[in-house]
Amino acid sequence: MPVFFTHSQPIILMKREITYYSHFHYEAELIYVVSGRYRVISKGVTYDLGEGDIWLGFPFDEHSYVDIGDNVTMLAIFAPEHLGAVGRLLCTRRPGRPVVNISEFPPGFGDGLVRVAQMWMALNKRDESAVRNYENELLDSRYIGSATTRETVLAYLSAAIGELLGAMDISPRDSAGVYSIQKIVNCCADNISDPELSMNKLTAAVGLSRSQISRLISSMMKTSFPKFLHALRIRQARQLLMFTDKTVTDIAFECGFMSQRNFNRVFREITGMTPSEFRERSEELGNDMSL
Repeated sequence: MPVFFTHSQPIILMKREITYYSHFHYEAELIYVVSGRYRVISKGVTYDLGEGDIWLGFPFDEHSYVDIGDNVTMLAIFAPEHLGAVGRLLCTRRPGRPVVNISEFPPGFGDGLVRVAQMWMALNKRDESAVRNYENELLDSRYIGSATTRETVLAYLSAAIGELLGAMDISPRDSAGVYSIQKIVNCCADNISDPELSMNKLTAAVGLSRSQISRLISSMMKTSFPKFLHALRIRQARQLLMFTDKTVTDIAFECGFMSQRNFNRVFREITGMTPSEFRERSEELGNDMSL
């Protein structure tokens, strides 16, 4: 069962050799292979990416990453709302092919994506000198007129995504389903500590029938409501195990489990290890386990 993630702010960075298990989220996701080889598995289809390849994941597309050799990748995770009109297309369209190559675009397209990541990382580090350098390079490109720093990044990213969509043979999708499933996810996440959270409570909160909720979760996430709820609870547990000193028992109850025994069983089913083993491993690997 894939795990759900949500990110309130865009994540844009350069990474080496990422391997990450199956997950999904409302945000769209872009992977650009700057060098080396990389594997993305999305909705049961395997894409072996080479240098210059770009994969674009749409909202709630299940996906995982597998490192298949030395590589450098640019990764961007962003809510559709961050990109305005282009972002809305991500919720209302489907790609005929989610992988394209930078050779299909004007010279400098790939370099621009790298500059976006470098500038975003410099902004997060508050490196003003680096920010100015990257901003000047982007302002010289044909995509941006003038903007402030964070606006520059998102404006360039929006323009780049727009060009990608034009090359991906997009077609209409059920946009109402995307927004409805987001309401379901938000309601479950907001009430994750409630051990009695049920389909009946959910129907009253989101204004959808039991059959509508079941159909949406089944069609868009390829799972059942109980498994989906377990995935959300374990997602929250992972964060608490990594970033707090709370006991496993306290975390189990905080995430809506009635007993530690049940928590341990579900946690192992989803992650392949016990909560204690996960905490030990997260201390060794740090943020690589909590993208």
